[in-house]
Amino acid sequence: LSSSAMAPVQADGEASAELEEALEVSLAAAFQDLVDFDALARKQKQFAKARVLDGICRRIEADEHLVDEDSRAAFLQDQRRCPRGHALALEPNLCKVWAGGCDECGSTSCPQQPDNAHMAPCLDGAWKVCKQCDWVLCGDCSTSSSSRSDESKTLAVLRRLAAKASREKASIAPNASFRLANDLGESQEMHAFVDGPVVRQIVSQGNLNVCGAAAVAGVLNACTEHLPRKKRLSLSWQEILFGHFQERLKLQVHDDEGEPASWKVGKAHIRQVIESFPGMRARDLIGLEQAAPENRVAAWKMLVTALRKPHTAVFYHTQNRYSGHYTLIAGAAGAVLPRPTLGPTAAARLIPYHPQHSAIFTNQVRQEPIQRVAFDRVCEHIIRNKGFFCIFAVEYSPR
Repeated sequence: LSSSAMAPVQADGEASAELEEALEVSLAAAFQDLVDFDALARKQKQFAKARVLDGICRRIEADEHLVDEDSRAAFLQDQRRCPRGHALALEPNLCKVWAGGCDECGSTSCPQQPDNAHMAPCLDGAWKVCKQCDWVLCGDCSTSSSSRSDESKTLAVLRRLAAKASREKASIAPNASFRLANDLGESQEMHAFVDGPVVRQIVSQGNLNVCGAAAVAGVLNACTEHLPRKKRLSLSWQEILFGHFQERLKLQVHDDEGEPASWKVGKAHIRQVIESFPGMRARDLIGLEQAAPENRVAAWKMLVTALRKPHTAVFYHTQNRYSGHYTLIAGAAGAVLPRPTLGPTAAARLIPYHPQHSAIFTNQVRQEPIQRVAFDRVCEHIIRNKGFFCIFAVEYSPR
């Protein structure tokens, strides 16, 4: 065909394409008038939120009403990990080894049988354990128990106070009073408090074995938090480990694999580094003599007083399932006497020693406070090791 003959065909094709395009524009405009896309987007967001809330409600309902062990095991499969990051395995037979107690709240009783008499699988108190670290959580701390123990309730109060101290930078010693009730309707008034500067100035050691350096950095930072910015310490564990333990004291600060470690750091080295800073002083608080049963009332009073003293932090040399451990004590809790009916009511309540309820708030594996440890357990550990492990106070006072 000649070019003159093809011209009408091309013209018809172009017209058809224009017509099709115009038709699509017209249909899109009509559809836009029929559908409010902004409203549709808002509804989609609301639907997504509703699905999330529905999932949360279903999990809450499952936690309250699951009765078969397999379903509960599935629900709790990924709930918790040990401080070293290992997944915890569900163990329903808690009463067989429950005497060791929970590694977070310190509870040693079974929610179903306080005397630990039964050996059968215990669904209500199902607990979890790390097979590698032997880290044990009771049913309350692994969210599997329907009724919380007194120890778990106290730990929850301490953790709330720590969260408050982290948020409120001017908070010195957040505290709270609460009651613990038993099945007989009897109640015990309790009081808990945390050391605000210690909570805020914790220096994390991560997954490294540098507890000595991290604890020293944290205690120095906490004791000087009140100072003007130019005088305030803001140390890292690296500065303490390499700048003081390695450079000044000539200690080995790496393990066999070359990782940073404070294995060679002892209490004498720690006190030497602490007191090398202007105004810092360390003094013994609880050792073998103070931990003895006949001296425990006075020891507890000294510990509570030190925790509440301004510009002071409490250093704790303890032991976990792997090795010795240096950390800080971030708070305490215990039973209190009834308030007087007349006269002013002090925010900071007197907390006399109580063998069941007196406890400290600390971390026997890392630095961040997550554990409630019974004071009697602390003292018995010091006695068993003939005073090798101890508690001492670190204070700042200008010379």
